[in-house]
Amino acid sequence: MNKLNGFRVLLAAAASLLVLLGGLYFLSHRHSAEPGIAGKWNNIEAGRYVVGMLKNHGDAAAFGFDTEPYSSVPLHNYIYDYYRLNYTGGEHHLVVAYTKPEPFDCRHCAPRLSLVEFAPNADGWAPEASSIGEIPAGSWGSPPYSVGIMELGPDRFGIVIESSEDQRGAWDASLDIYTAIDGDFRKVASFVTERHGFLYEEQGLATGSWQMGTLPQITGGFYDILVKKRNGSTETPGSDNTAVNQVYRFDGEQYSPVS
Repeated sequence: MNKLNGFRVLLAAAASLLVLLGGLYFLSHRHSAEPGIAGKWNNIEAGRYVVGMLKNHGDAAAFGFDTEPYSSVPLHNYIYDYYRLNYTGGEHHLVVAYTKPEPFDCRHCAPRLSLVEFAPNADGWAPEASSIGEIPAGSWGSPPYSVGIMELGPDRFGIVIESSEDQRGAWDASLDIYTAIDGDFRKVASFVTERHGFLYEEQGLATGSWQMGTLPQITGGFYDILVKKRNGSTETPGSDNTAVNQVYRFDGEQYSPVS
């Protein structure tokens, strides 16, 4: 009887050990399957990781290149730049990349930008917010001429994308602002910053100077934006060249002008 009880105790201990080992295997397997970059931040490793995300995103149609001849040519992925975001709780990192088919050379040929923000975790870095292939920006197959960072509020960063386009006698420049919301990057503001060329000059639509900054007023966690611009152009005699200051406020979805 004592031997039987001892055997039962041994079986119970073995079963408990198997359960423990199975749990440890599950945890380690789940951890190894989690996306991220191990160890200290490294731009090269982050770039490789993001390019892998782009390759896994899908074919040309998934990036919006759904018309011939661009829907049937190979896609190429490039890193645009790396940015550090200084939150009060510590730094994050942003990787900006772009995707385009090649050849890709036309007036309205805009590559697709991707934004991936990495946050630190116990073992390294993992994506916290991302937008893959959803932002057309640039022209003639080239990416936008500027991507920068601005503070939109306390622990709130805006990704500022500046692009331009030449349309045969009309030159336009635009500025779009994206920010991370609920794990995605959303466009919260869009401005036309410049209009030049003889077509705009003839119609009196050419623009003068344009500046943007933030104000300390906070609404929904976002600073107000102040835009200072000058209507018309000094190159056009008799044009309206008055200065205009306009405040924009976040309305829960995007920035809207304050009347």
